[in-house]
Amino acid sequence: PLAALLRPPSVETLINALIDFESSLKAASEDHSSAIIADADADADGEAEAIDHRSLKAFSYPHTYLNHGADGCPSASVLSLRSFITRVCYAQPMVYHRSLVPILVNRAKEAACKYLKIQESLEESQVESGVESGVESSASKISFSFLPSVSQGLFAVLQSITWEKGDVIVTSDMIYHSLKDAVQHLTASHGLTWVVVSTPARPTPSSILSAFEGAISSALSGPDPPTVKLCAFDHISSKPSVLFPAASICAFCRSLRIPTLVDGAHVPGAIPSALIDVPSVGATFYAVTFHKWCGTVRAAGGLYVDVGAAEDPRLGMLEYLDVSRVASRGGKEEGKAEGMYVDAGKPGYLTDSLTQGIYDESTREYENIIVLPFCIEGVLKKEDQFQAEVRAFRGEAIELWRSEFGLTLEQVELWGGAVSVHEGGGEVSLPMVSLMLPTAGLLKAMGCGTDLRRLKKELNLRLWEEFAVEVPVFVWNESVAVRISYGKGVDLDGVRRLVGAIKALCDGDDAFNL
Repeated sequence: PLAALLRPPSVETLINALIDFESSLKAASEDHSSAIIADADADADGEAEAIDHRSLKAFSYPHTYLNHGADGCPSASVLSLRSFITRVCYAQPMVYHRSLVPILVNRAKEAACKYLKIQESLEESQVESGVESGVESSASKISFSFLPSVSQGLFAVLQSITWEKGDVIVTSDMIYHSLKDAVQHLTASHGLTWVVVSTPARPTPSSILSAFEGAISSALSGPDPPTVKLCAFDHISSKPSVLFPAASICAFCRSLRIPTLVDGAHVPGAIPSALIDVPSVGATFYAVTFHKWCGTVRAAGGLYVDVGAAEDPRLGMLEYLDVSRVASRGGKEEGKAEGMYVDAGKPGYLTDSLTQGIYDESTREYENIIVLPFCIEGVLKKEDQFQAEVRAFRGEAIELWRSEFGLTLEQVELWGGAVSVHEGGGEVSLPMVSLMLPTAGLLKAMGCGTDLRRLKKELNLRLWEEFAVEVPVFVWNESVAVRISYGKGVDLDGVRRLVGAIKALCDGDDAFNL
């Protein structure tokens, strides 16, 4: 009788409670129409009432924030869901980690794989190897694991390759600064040759592909060609923002047996799901982030590995991949009871040893991953509207920049116009637009001489301290530029405020140096 009184609710009951809470949040946000501000002010479970608004007031001063990609602006509903999951964690920590996390993270993995089109490939490989759907086996030739960030996946791949003196690593000139720093360190410490592919102005899929073909072919020319150990590039670059023909570049590299590492941080949520198909890109490694454009909470990313391609002995990664595949087999531990102690070895819970080790039960936060199905559903529901809003914003921002600074269309569309051409055909609008600044006028007015890096630092500081404008500034060739991201609170008035601040800093000198 005592045991009956103390028996906890079943795992199924707890899972259903979470799903019911998700449903209530969806219902509460139905009245919001804008793709980018959907349920931003929703208070589905009264969570906001518990916040001391006096404490937050100091952080709520008027400002112009044009850097949406940095945090993804999760909605109030997402934050409420995450808070709910955190409460469950601390209310029943062992039930949470042993029973709920494996199920909920696997649910998130299924949603992520379906969205990235990885799911179909997983199922095919499992059928071929005689393993029931939903569980990976050692015979599977692809792998997908969650990570806190893209950078962790990129670093893990770089550090896991067996580098030898004289090996070549190829990257574009637009790779993210953290990857650039890592490649620079590898080049110096291992005696590598770093080939940088210059992205052409006003790039098209064919012109970018030609640049890669030329640079790699040149590196392999000569009587004793070196080993090109890896080619790394962005699918959508950050600064400046350009859509790369990733599948075409990977196909060219495969023809030469060159492994590829693609940074897909700005892909999920940024472009229509019909254009997202990670396996079809053909990369050996493909890293993604969900907290930039899918509206989830930081940090949430993932790494896709084409195990078959990664088994190329020249990479020297077999030891890591073997352990990874053993870890993903799962299998119930002898003597463990059903219900509370659900096997923690299910796919999505034990991540690839390549990135995070074989076992790590209760030292990581899983809430940012568990909310992912909720976020992906929202992205899919709003993606057509989001694309329309992005296209309109890009066109208006580019035209404003052109007219205010007296530029030609060719100058202002240095990295594309309102739309970009996708390598598979058709057009797509990227939610980030990069625009040149009047570099000559800024250098003169701000007393930076010819030091562009000093100008970048000074400009970031003064835009914020004097005008409360937050926007990424970057150096490109002999100029500086800004990247404006379309997100919550970003509109044409914000771009006008940025233009006004730039003109004020130039002391009226609008001379461009493009």
